[in-house]
Amino acid sequence: MYPLGVDCVWIAVDQDGMLGVFLTAGEGAIPLNAIQSTIIELAQLEKEILQLPITSLASLQTSVPRPDDFIAFAERGFFVYDYSSLYNYELVCLPKTPLYIQQLPNTYANFLQHLILKNALYKNTIILNIKSEFNEIELPH
Repeated sequence: MYPLGVDCVWIAVDQDGMLGVFLTAGEGAIPLNAIQSTIIELAQLEKEILQLPITSLASLQTSVPRPDDFIAFAERGFFVYDYSSLYNYELVCLPKTPLYIQQLPNTYANFLQHLILKNALYKNTIILNIKSEFNEIELPH
């Protein structure tokens, strides 16, 4: 079930194997596979990502009121997107040294096998429409 009103994160992998993290602001659409996963609990995902080692410098792409979380994710190699409207997420921060799926523990690889973007590449995508990338998505009710 959609975590309504909770600013949670979910992750996906692009066609190059790079990783992205998406912050919902409690309103953004989420792929159904991220919500229904029994491998990694959505509520614990942010904490688990932030336990990964810092491996990159981060580059903010836009001004945000509190950039710390965005920077922390990018420092771990993730492209960081924030919810902007209905199905869209906007790139806020990017890593100088991206993290690839094959660099993650197997638990993440298993989780991400159902969260692969159909078309978009993070390095070329400022606004990402998840409705065009995933077959089933969940919206807040």
